[in-house]
Amino acid sequence: MEDYLRDEAGAPKVSNGDFVRGDSSQQQAEKVIDCQKGCNRQYPESGFGITKYLKGQSDPKHFERELRVELIGAGFSTAEVNIDNNFNLEIKV
Repeated sequence: MEDYLRDEAGAPKVSNGDFVRGDSSQQQAEKVIDCQKGCNRQYPESGFGITKYLKGQSDPKHFERELRVELIGAGFSTAEVNIDNNFNLEIKV
């Protein structure tokens, strides 16, 4: 996907007075992971809500499966999700 890019703080990236455009797939996947279900009015069933997993106790395999299902539902069918027993997470889209 191509869209306007954001920096680490979430502010739009600007270069030479213009907004920077580029591949925003990683940013879109991060939004899906951060957002709770119901957060997006256009797609109320979309959203993983990572904070609910961080606050509770969850099995890493269950966590990985739920995350993969949510990413596929958001159009990231080729996303690679790697997680270890310490919940170190790596996602490539």
